[in-house]
Amino acid sequence: MSSLFKQCSVLLLGFTTLNLAFAENEQLFVTAQRFPVDVNQTLSSITVIDREQINASTASDLPSLLAQTPSFSISRAGGPGQQTSLFVRGTESDHFLLLVDGVRVATATSGAAALNLIPLESIERVEIVRGPRSSLYGSEALGGVIQIVTKNTGQKSTPHISLEAGSNSTYNARAGYQWVNDTTRLGINLGMTDSEGIDALVGSDPDKDGHDNTSVSLNLDHRFSEALRLESTLLRASGNQQFDDSFDATAKPENDFVQQAASIALFYQPTTELEVGITYAQGLDELDVDSNFSNFFNTTTDQLKLSAKYSQPGYTLLAGFDYRDEELDSQTAYQESSRDNQAFYINYLGTVGPHSYGASLRADDNQAFGSETTGNVSYAYTFANELQLSLSAGTAYKAPSFNDLYFPDFAPFFFSNPDLTPEKSENVELSLGSGNSTANWKISIFQNEIEDLISFTGLTSENIAEVKIQGLELSLSTELAGWNIIANASLLDHEDRQTGESLLRRPDTTINLSASRQFGQWNPQLEINYSDSRTDLDFSTFPSSVITLDEFALVNLGLSYQVNDRWSVYAKVNNLFDEDYTTIQGFNQPGIESLIGIRFR
Repeated sequence: MSSLFKQCSVLLLGFTTLNLAFAENEQLFVTAQRFPVDVNQTLSSITVIDREQINASTASDLPSLLAQTPSFSISRAGGPGQQTSLFVRGTESDHFLLLVDGVRVATATSGAAALNLIPLESIERVEIVRGPRSSLYGSEALGGVIQIVTKNTGQKSTPHISLEAGSNSTYNARAGYQWVNDTTRLGINLGMTDSEGIDALVGSDPDKDGHDNTSVSLNLDHRFSEALRLESTLLRASGNQQFDDSFDATAKPENDFVQQAASIALFYQPTTELEVGITYAQGLDELDVDSNFSNFFNTTTDQLKLSAKYSQPGYTLLAGFDYRDEELDSQTAYQESSRDNQAFYINYLGTVGPHSYGASLRADDNQAFGSETTGNVSYAYTFANELQLSLSAGTAYKAPSFNDLYFPDFAPFFFSNPDLTPEKSENVELSLGSGNSTANWKISIFQNEIEDLISFTGLTSENIAEVKIQGLELSLSTELAGWNIIANASLLDHEDRQTGESLLRRPDTTINLSASRQFGQWNPQLEINYSDSRTDLDFSTFPSSVITLDEFALVNLGLSYQVNDRWSVYAKVNNLFDEDYTTIQGFNQPGIESLIGIRFR
């Protein structure tokens, strides 16, 4: 299929334009329902972060940006660019699905997505759904879905550029151009990050562990007629990542990596009510490890999607078919190197007066472990004062990874387990919220019970663990005394029901606050990120012991000056008070850091 994709990509360069109107899609949020829908009608707990918010944020990379989202926490093996785990509503670090312009990108070995390798410079928008979405996307979407959108949907041809320099010899650059006419929108973005980083591992060779990342993204939307349109996207990021070897303090290991997501799609709309589409996509996750245990792990995920959407006043019905083929190429001789998955799904979203309804059902058939059926139902009532009460319930699952199923046996120390079954969850959520032009707020309570959690027992992996997670989320955005305030807080209660212990590396409480205000051409920004204490394992003892990592609060400042309509200059300071903290036992985190930049947009 890869050769077919290359041929289709070449054909795109030869398209001629037609004199037809290219209309802006007013519906902005896609991820929650797999079709465009108004943000206030998704019936889900969602967060949207657009390019302007990314620019204003003090976040240095994608994981730092996501950590400001309700019920999100990260654990990082060092500073920016280092391996990062994301925990969504207390679920495991591989219990979220990452999409890049609708394309799955993850490694087949662990089943997790490398968020730290997705460049912030290539992102136009991030769409986040908290809660299960396996009924639409299948495996991985147990805790939530994160979609990276690289397309700029503006209606004017315009260039943009930004240059930044900061602590630890960090340099960032972003440049691009969007060309728009009546029928075609074509965008290109280039990004570059280079940093010396910090010393990642405590007690190792005290050298800095740097990283570099070079990226390119291309987007094409073209209308052949009022009924037929084409969409194509490409994001490719490649670079180098240095890290420390916990077994050899003098070693200087490093990774070369590639993250790529590419797609081409045709949509045909014969009537205003019906639209059908076909998409071919491919995700690449390539990692070449140069260390005392050198190896390479390359995952290619080919994806074919068919969909039909039928809309009438008051409801939309979506049905589709997904096919996915995962191929693993490695120096390690896995017992199996490929598997495929095919699925049918149906999704309904409707409104009758103040009542809103949603229901979805999906049946997956996986070559490795057989069939799984998941579903989701939701209901919301909107009162006359814009207050909305909603209730949802859903099931989800996570497929075992290639490491769990097929890693070569290493007798008598380790055996893989091809009989593993998927992890399964049941989730229920109750929310109350309101939104208008001056303020938006929402309170959500949820419970997620996960069964057949895959755990390593000392010799092999088995489906033994049961987990119960309960949580409360609060979010608010408003204007107070001229200040734009965005705040959220999350309270989690999580327990391994087999041991009665809390889950590792999840803080019980996180609080995020952002405040900004316009003073003429000046715009100051304050961010406060608080994380409660969390448990972790200390591997410096044998056997390893459970320890508690201290709570911490980070204070970040930003200041920008708008020179004119297009040019601005800015400065950012992260960890203003030089907080000494850690999110994984034995690994350092950055101290105070600063950055200055200039932007044309």
